[in-house]
Amino acid sequence: MERGTTILPHAPCQLEADQPLYKIWQLFIQSAKRCINPKRRSPPCAHRHWKERTAGSLCKTTKNKGSEKNMKTKMMSVLLALFLALSAVSAASGDGSDPLDPSDGGADWDGDGLTNAEEQSQGTNMNNADSDGDGLPDGWEVSNGLNPTNGGDGNADPDGDGLTNSQEYASGTNPNNADTDGDGKSDATDQFPNDPNDGEYSDSDGDGIPDAY
Repeated sequence: MERGTTILPHAPCQLEADQPLYKIWQLFIQSAKRCINPKRRSPPCAHRHWKERTAGSLCKTTKNKGSEKNMKTKMMSVLLALFLALSAVSAASGDGSDPLDPSDGGADWDGDGLTNAEEQSQGTNMNNADSDGDGLPDGWEVSNGLNPTNGGDGNADPDGDGLTNSQEYASGTNPNNADTDGDGKSDATDQFPNDPNDGEYSDSDGDGIPDAY
């Protein structure tokens, strides 16, 4: 810089109000010659211009790295929160149900006689008709007062008729009633445990339909 050159402070460059991430510095040079070398005196990212030969201005524009970092951090926080929320929904609906579909609750996907909502209440698997693997459908167990999550129910005999629950299910008899058809014979010894007439044709009311039906 030549002797006698005067450097005066100059008003900062004007920016729009929606650009808060920038800071501005400016020097106004008065001299017979341009004594400041912009390339050597200014960072590579600076913006330089000369209004005229005897009066130049040097305007430096840089980003506020702290504010920019904060914005990136906030954006990452939002994305992370969204990811965790979606993961939670995915985990909650790992059974294949859609949390946005109200018809899921009344459906019976595994055909065991229990709706999906009832399966959830019982703690059974809505995609498996026999959650405990004892050979008895979940719906049948629930309707007969058994535990659909206890694999030992299949071999139990709550009515004491000599038939296990699995045998009662196979024969269509009531696991809680030793004489399902009420003919005075135990289900275990009755050849027709669901027919009080033991297979004989009878039509008590004369309507042409056997009593067995």
